[in-house]
Amino acid sequence: MSKQHSINVYGSVTLPPANGKPQPGLLVLTTGAKTVVKNGVTTTVSQVGLGAKKNSLKIDKSSCSRVRHQIPLKPKGLRSPPTTATPNLFGHISVQCGSAARVLVRLSLTTKAGVPTHALLAVRNGGANKRPLAFYNWTSGKVSAYSAATCSSVG
Repeated sequence: MSKQHSINVYGSVTLPPANGKPQPGLLVLTTGAKTVVKNGVTTTVSQVGLGAKKNSLKIDKSSCSRVRHQIPLKPKGLRSPPTTATPNLFGHISVQCGSAARVLVRLSLTTKAGVPTHALLAVRNGGANKRPLAFYNWTSGKVSAYSAATCSSVG
C-alpha cells in the first residue's frame, strides 16, 4: 500500500494586534515531508513561508529543487469563484489537498523595503498529469484561494 501524501496551504491577512503582539498576514505551504524535534516536540517544517514583515521569506532548500517545468501563475483548472479572506471576513484560508509524492510549486513575490506586499502561489501535482492543486493570490489585506475539488478546507 502506498503512503498517502498531502499538502497544506495557509493564507492569512494582517489582523489588529492581539495582547500587544502584531499579527502579520502569512502565506505558508507545508508538504509534511520534513519534521524536526525541538525540546521533545515534533514540528512539521514548511517548504515555503512568508509574512507581512521584513525579510520573512523562508524556503526549505533541503527539500526543494529547481525544475524546468513551467507552472502557470493562474487558477485555471481549479474551482471558481475563489474563497476570499479579509480582516472582516474569516481572516484566513487553509486547504489540505491529497497529492503525488512530489509537488511542483511556483511563487511570484513582490516586496517593498524587504516586506512582502503581494504573492502568487501555484501548486501542482508532480506526477505525469501535473494537475493543479491550489492557487493563492495573497496580500496582507486580502487572500483569494482557489483549490482542486479533491481539496478540503481546514480549520
